[in-house]
Amino acid sequence: MQKGELARACSHAFCEQPSQQVAEGGGHEPTYCASGVEQMPISLPVQPITAKRTAMIAAADNSCACRACRACCHRTPGWFAPGEAEKAAELLGVSFEEFKHRYLIVNYWDSPSGDTFVLAPKKLDETGTPIGADCAVASLGYNLRYGRCVFLDENELCSIHAAKPMECRLSFGCKVVNGAREAVVRAWQQSGADPR
Repeated sequence: MQKGELARACSHAFCEQPSQQVAEGGGHEPTYCASGVEQMPISLPVQPITAKRTAMIAAADNSCACRACRACCHRTPGWFAPGEAEKAAELLGVSFEEFKHRYLIVNYWDSPSGDTFVLAPKKLDETGTPIGADCAVASLGYNLRYGRCVFLDENELCSIHAAKPMECRLSFGCKVVNGAREAVVRAWQQSGADPR
């Protein structure tokens, strides 16, 4: 696959079966997962595998990739701590501003002491279209919708695994981990940074 090509990815969060091509009338040949759910086209960033990227992936490859953990990536992407999104941009070989514009949204933690703003990967809807405006502050409606993480690739793996967000490193769907999101919020509060 070359950069800019459209990937086919299963939108069924729990399917681990191989895909099947099923022909329909009119020459249209959608791809279906083994559960019978049509796969949706999702535009994914495709980056060359460089020695630096391979080393970063190998060094960080210590998390679980079971079905329960991947299901988290289909609901709500994990939040970045301050300074982490810049590392993910470097991993993909793009400027931070381009990375922020293409892949991130400013989300928030609402508390009695005031909102704390954070950077989070955009969510994709079932057609692969980003939910919400480019790097706008997330709305309540945005936060109430489930969406596939923009970095979840066609193989159900994280395309920025070596530089994934703090919340993703702390939280696993198959293990009970309390307070991961709160830890990210504390990091933003302690840094005094405002990503807006």
